[in-house]
Amino acid sequence: MKIFCILIFILFHSTVDAEYGNKISKIGQLAGGRPIEVFVTNGYAYAAANAGLSIIDISDPADPFQIVFFEIIGSAYGVCVSGNYAYVAAGSLGLRVIDITVPSSPVLVGTCDTPGIARRVRISGNYAYVADITTGVRVIDISIPSNPVEVAFYDPGALAYDIKISGNYAYIANYSNGLRVIDISIPTNLIEIGVCDTPGYSYQVCISSNYAFIADGSQGLRIINISDPSNPFEVGFQSTPTSAWSAERYGDYVYVGASTSGRRLINISDPSNPFFAVSKSFPGGAGVLCLSCM
Repeated sequence: MKIFCILIFILFHSTVDAEYGNKISKIGQLAGGRPIEVFVTNGYAYAAANAGLSIIDISDPADPFQIVFFEIIGSAYGVCVSGNYAYVAAGSLGLRVIDITVPSSPVLVGTCDTPGIARRVRISGNYAYVADITTGVRVIDISIPSNPVEVAFYDPGALAYDIKISGNYAYIANYSNGLRVIDISIPTNLIEIGVCDTPGYSYQVCISSNYAFIADGSQGLRIINISDPSNPFEVGFQSTPTSAWSAERYGDYVYVGASTSGRRLINISDPSNPFFAVSKSFPGGAGVLCLSCM
């Protein structure tokens, strides 16, 4: 049986690695801009691209096209879509709430400033959790999207670079402090329940099943067992040629953005023994790339 999948990349370099490299081929690319984070849902890719939010129609993956670029004063560092709204981490301007009911006509409907630099945002229920770099995690009530209000915060003791949510837990890429696990079952009373330090600087975390995958700067990819959120521990790692800045999982692979060496594809079918897959290159440049995996 032939398996077809579409992967949306944030590209800054030209190398993509893949096991059985001849089975992966480029089918489409949207060049231009410097997308920092991409959120895909319902046939659209929402790209936080520094100066604004790019909304891209990917209904035909071989021919992705931007339907609108919504300028955001400040910077767009992260994006999360929930329902009819896109929530944008807008740097020094905090959180921006954008109505995307009509994707071609987005409308700014709400704002909530944060004291630090909003870099990433994730949604759970009626709350937005913002990784605010220098001022930890800010919890914002978004039950009224036009009037988001901060209701709590958590200081992890170091820079909060990224946040992901799974169930009642938030996982923080905490720079020099590794991974922090926070109980968010009561959004107004966040409680740290687990810690796993890493040898490098944690820039991004990806959660999948019982594992957290950490882009740990000069220390590559770290794989953390989180089956017991109160006792996370490292089970494997894979060095990268240059600093690992991002990590996203697709099936048995983690795609790592590795500074000047581009994207690295790491096989994690056995989390305790990850390894590099075969290398394959595509014409580079920033933008969105669609790949076919046969």
